[in-house]
Amino acid sequence: MFDDIGGKIKILAKIMTWVGIAISVILGIILLCSGDGILMICGGVEIVVGSIFSWVGSFLLFGFGQLITKAEVIADDMDIFLEFKLTTEEKRKANFQKHEDKTFRQQEEERVELLRQQALVKNAAKKVEIKKAISNYNTAVENNSKEIFSSSDKYIDVFCPYCGEKLSFTYAELSAGGIMECVFCNGNVDLRRFTN
Repeated sequence: MFDDIGGKIKILAKIMTWVGIAISVILGIILLCSGDGILMICGGVEIVVGSIFSWVGSFLLFGFGQLITKAEVIADDMDIFLEFKLTTEEKRKANFQKHEDKTFRQQEEERVELLRQQALVKNAAKKVEIKKAISNYNTAVENNSKEIFSSSDKYIDVFCPYCGEKLSFTYAELSAGGIMECVFCNGNVDLRRFTN
């Protein structure tokens, strides 16, 4: 009922124009048929002037209907534009977030790889020290020494090859070899790599 109100107002303006012209023509014909000279002139003027006034009078109503129609078109175009803009903005944000996530992941992977390399270098440097300490420990164990090591020598630090964190193991654990779990990354640290 109220859909396309601008179009309905324009149709109403056209109907009112044609009705006004029809009334002016009918009234003019009636005046022309009266037979009196002045009324005949008024009838002719009524047909012409009444029709023009009906036509010009509809401009305002038709223009209002046209204005509403254009406003609806602009509103629809604006909705489409905003939807497109929002969609484009969402895509741009999603791409930025994806790029940012990828960059963060790459940085994290590079950081972890650097830690692994540093751990390998540190462990390689400590390997000789660890072998010597384990050899001393094994000798002390074989000799049944009461005081195997002083309290400060009971642990030795190595670095996790997965996360690069510092781990402390006892000489007994290192001497026995085996696999221990890293408390930071839960990676399996093969202790034999430090003793062989």
